Amino acid sequence: MAQSRRKLRFFLKGTKRSEPGDWMWLFIQMLAGYFVEANWEANVGANTGFIPALASGRVVCHYHVCSSKQCKSVQGLPHVVDCRAIARKYRWGLTVARHLRAALFIETSQAFMFVPGKMGTQHLLGQAIKWNRGIWRKHRPIALIQNHARFNEGPWVAILEVSGLTVNGGGSVGYHGSKLPWIRIFSSEDPEAVVKWVVET
Repeated sequence: MAQSRRKLRFFLKGTKRSEPGDWMWLFIQMLAGYFVEANWEANVGANTGFIPALASGRVVCHYHVCSSKQCKSVQGLPHVVDCRAIARKYRWGLTVARHLRAALFIETSQAFMFVPGKMGTQHLLGQAIKWNRGIWRKHRPIALIQNHARFNEGPWVAILEVSGLTVNGGGSVGYHGSKLPWIRIFSSEDPEAVVKWVVET
């Protein structure tokens, strides 16, 4: 497998209800070994259930919070940024703190991985797509994960349509007939393929 010698931070986002034994949990556990091998850290969005799976594999996890519930769920972790405290310092409101949290997640990540989730997942995916289209000079890869290889039937089809994107054969994603090299759908059964694609993109 191709390896990255740089210390990269990989953004992970998905449903809050992942539990030990389900396909998301198992996928993250498998992925953790590749993270360490590739010298990557993790930005963990929303799903604090991913943190034990990553930490058990010695992956450094970063988390950004903007609510008391989030603060409690990640209490004791060494790399937590309190976006509420930053907002209070500059006399900003909670809404700004939420936008700041999203922006920090996006800006400090060099690659992204999303598993199916709800509105928060869709919002941050939309932001990562928008930044790839017009803000970053160099595209940052976005891997979309689902628990089967029937990519044209998966949960990402409708979500990507909101951003004007279409799912093509083999998990590739296109825009107005052109294939986008920086976004792709993968099956959870092959975490090595995800890491290899991110390194090579």
